[in-house]
Amino acid sequence: MEIRGRLEGQGESCDNARLSQMKCQGSEKKGVTGEGAARLVPGEGLEPSHLSAADFESAASTDSAIPAREEEGGLSLKPPWPTRSQHHTALLTVDDFDFYLPDELIAQHPAASRTASRLLHVQGGRRADLRFSDLPGLLAPGDLLVFNDTKVIKARFFGQKETGGQVEVLLERIADARHALAQVRASKSPKPGTRLLLAEGALVVKVTGRQESFFELELEGEGDFWAKAEAHGRLPLPPYITHLPEAEDEARYQTVYARNPGAVAAPTAGLHFDEALLAKLGEQGVDTAHLTLHVGAGTYQPVRVDHIAEHRMHSECYQVPEATAEAIRQTRARGGRVI
Repeated sequence: MEIRGRLEGQGESCDNARLSQMKCQGSEKKGVTGEGAARLVPGEGLEPSHLSAADFESAASTDSAIPAREEEGGLSLKPPWPTRSQHHTALLTVDDFDFYLPDELIAQHPAASRTASRLLHVQGGRRADLRFSDLPGLLAPGDLLVFNDTKVIKARFFGQKETGGQVEVLLERIADARHALAQVRASKSPKPGTRLLLAEGALVVKVTGRQESFFELELEGEGDFWAKAEAHGRLPLPPYITHLPEAEDEARYQTVYARNPGAVAAPTAGLHFDEALLAKLGEQGVDTAHLTLHVGAGTYQPVRVDHIAEHRMHSECYQVPEATAEAIRQTRARGGRVI
């Protein structure tokens, strides 16, 4: 049986199917819940060219915020700080995580090849600056790499209300062919019944309601959301990338193994693998498996509270195939690492 769920912290189980409920098909017991969920708040002002980073995106991805630590049976993604159960998390504030990152150190374009990116290897108190192409030397036969095969969709649209006001729409989740949830940025929040003319009229949607900070959208006319997004949407590059999407970004802001559309942000750790490196790892005896977790725009959501314990994390839908779960069990049973 596949495991489907919704990574979130508001007590609900998973995601899919009807827009009004946004629930997944699957066992609630197998859904994963967390400690809180950040809400995406539409901006108040209008910036026609790009959604402001301060409104609902921050300048750093959370994909690699928690480092892996090696433990018996594999790598653990446990935080390096005391856990909430030890009553220490409540003492942490956002100031404890501040650091200075100069703009000139934020790469605006990828390295010429995926594996030419830098790799920091941390082992106990030792650190080594490597290249991603050095990864095979850190792995052993029998280790298992688990990849997120989500595919980034062209989720950003510009347009106007039927009454003329400019809008920017960022799809958060396509519920089905005719319905989606989205963040809508406009001078005034659109009310139910408002029609939005996007991509020079190629995509027309009607606002049908709200789910907290998200707007429920219904497609008008022929076609479906998936096809319309692919044909007329723009790639939702991270807010710290200052240029508009280019031809290079269409390929490089996807993993080479992406196959299940649904994410609005890339699982960035996987961007550094190419076909040659995957083949080399296979020849070395490193196993691979896949799961799907559709990364949402909330991955760039800033923390709007002072105390970390009060932060509400956003939700994301996932699917773990039975074959992947079995591969993990077998790897652990023979003493291999799951990464």
